[in-house]
Amino acid sequence: MTGDFIDRGYLSKNCAKYLRRKGVFSVRGNHEQHLIDLYHDGEPTAATLAAEIERYSMEWWEPLPVATRQQILRAVRKLPFAIEIETDIGLVGIVHAEVPPRTTWQGFLKQLDANDSQAIESCIWSRRRFKDADCSGVRGVERVFVGHNISDHRIRSRGNVFMVDTGAVYGANNGPGAGHLSLINIITNPGVITKPAKFRQVINVIEP
Repeated sequence: MTGDFIDRGYLSKNCAKYLRRKGVFSVRGNHEQHLIDLYHDGEPTAATLAAEIERYSMEWWEPLPVATRQQILRAVRKLPFAIEIETDIGLVGIVHAEVPPRTTWQGFLKQLDANDSQAIESCIWSRRRFKDADCSGVRGVERVFVGHNISDHRIRSRGNVFMVDTGAVYGANNGPGAGHLSLINIITNPGVITKPAKFRQVINVIEP
């Protein structure tokens, strides 16, 4: 999964439980990183916390007991910046935002291992490839799957980079047609991945 399990919804409180489930793997998104940074030096002041809750739609965080907050912080701190999967079609990479342009997958992983601040910034926050409609792709890997940018409610590809965030959070908050959740097979035919799907809109929120 491409990250951003938290914020913009009260079910965010269940993220630690979800991440403990067998077969669930995810990279760290900018919302998880924001929470980690917020508590980097310990408990933030009441004024700082209130401002960040409003800025990042963290209303779900405010009523949580301290023990639950600590469980969530431990869970998101364990999330990696990148995941590499060996498949029958070759290496597949997953990051939240992007691999920097003109950087190979292997070079990118080395930068992350070295805690390179620019590489971390790119994989968590950057929107450069998305805004520039960059189709150069990433060398050294068969496919890269990213989230972070909502791609008009359908999965898009730019080179070998697949943008899979189709705005599920806005579908839940703003009603039918505003966005939906997309699930993909990472080794299937690329045309199948990017083809707009016809689907029946069903909104059914289940409390884990």
